[in-house]
Amino acid sequence: MEKKKRYQVVKYHHLENGFDEVMHYRTLAEAARVARAYVNGTMEADGFKYDGAAVWDERARMYVRVFGYFPDHE
Repeated sequence: MEKKKRYQVVKYHHLENGFDEVMHYRTLAEAARVARAYVNGTMEADGFKYDGAAVWDERARMYVRVFGYFPDHE
C-alpha cells in the first residue's frame, strides 16, 4: 500500500500571487528541503527567491516548518 502524502509545501511572495500551494510530499524531510529551496532560490531554473515557504502537516492541521517571511504563520 502506498503511503499517503502527508506534508504540503506552501510558498509565499508579496508580489507574485501571494500564497501558492505547491505539492504534497510523503516525508517531512523531503517537504522541508523543497520549502527551503524556494526561499534560497535554488528550486526554479531562473533563481527566483520566494519571501517564505512553509510545510503544512495534513494530519496535525498545522505548519510544522517555516522558512523566511511567511505571514500566515501563527
